[in-house]
Amino acid sequence: MNESTDDTTACTVSLHADPSVLPAERVLNHYVTSPVAVLGVFGNLVCLVVWSAESHFNPTTLFLKVLAVSDTFLLVEFLLRHCGILVTVPLVFHSFYVYSRLLTVHTTLALIIIRWIAVFRPLRMKILLSKRRAITGCVLMIFLCFLAGLPYVITAVYFQHLRLRTYYIIHGTCLALPVMVLVCLNVSLVRKLIAHRRQIAAHTTSWAASSSRFYRLLLAIVCLSVSSTIAYPVSLACMVEGQPTIESDCGQFCTGLMFAVADLFEVVNSAINIVFYLLFISKFRRLLRQTICCCPGVLIWPIWSAGPQKKQLSN
Repeated sequence: MNESTDDTTACTVSLHADPSVLPAERVLNHYVTSPVAVLGVFGNLVCLVVWSAESHFNPTTLFLKVLAVSDTFLLVEFLLRHCGILVTVPLVFHSFYVYSRLLTVHTTLALIIIRWIAVFRPLRMKILLSKRRAITGCVLMIFLCFLAGLPYVITAVYFQHLRLRTYYIIHGTCLALPVMVLVCLNVSLVRKLIAHRRQIAAHTTSWAASSSRFYRLLLAIVCLSVSSTIAYPVSLACMVEGQPTIESDCGQFCTGLMFAVADLFEVVNSAINIVFYLLFISKFRRLLRQTICCCPGVLIWPIWSAGPQKKQLSN
């Protein structure tokens, strides 16, 4: 990796793994963030396998699988960077860094938009989110994330003096703006969830059970979104606060601590998905039981139904 004499540039994200500059960061990353990242990689791979077991197409499931992949890339990028492996290949390192974060935020935004349509425009759900449109939207989202991250990758590899400025532009536009949209959609969906809690008592038990499944899925997606709206602004704030100085011992400690906290929030955000699925989505728990029971030599839970399961995630 190219060295730079400029202190501000030296503090950028590509130098996180320098073992001689940021001791506080190394300590927190090694003992806290790294174990969380390892567990998160395993959890996201489990989520990908479980959601792939869904036999019927559903736009929510499609984007949940994309989210599992992007979060896995983010966690693997952190682990390789912490081990000092990726930083020796700048092009691969910067690509992993920016694209994993862009995909995670925009996939979460796509999930929230899908659930918003399901709640506020249920009659148009099948028209707006047909299989072809959902797949086209997913491919378009990935392509736009690629285009959005390309300037950062190019400047970080070939134009070191522009790297920091490009980093802030990417965060200010391609990450901050989606987070602002997430906040607005979260507010409307949370209000809907609160109103739903008041309506359950006034309806029949069967209606309440069916409606609860729908809103538990919504609650899980909202939790994913809230996690992102907290993680990325805090991460950016920590990065900004950690930039100014590394000249003194106190400056080194504060800078390393800020970078470590930024990494921690991003890693936790990408590792916590499976917790929300297990807590709120009965479909995920059932598919997980079926997946485990289908593994050769593994009999942990019985398969509760003798016939094939054909229920889909609620639209």
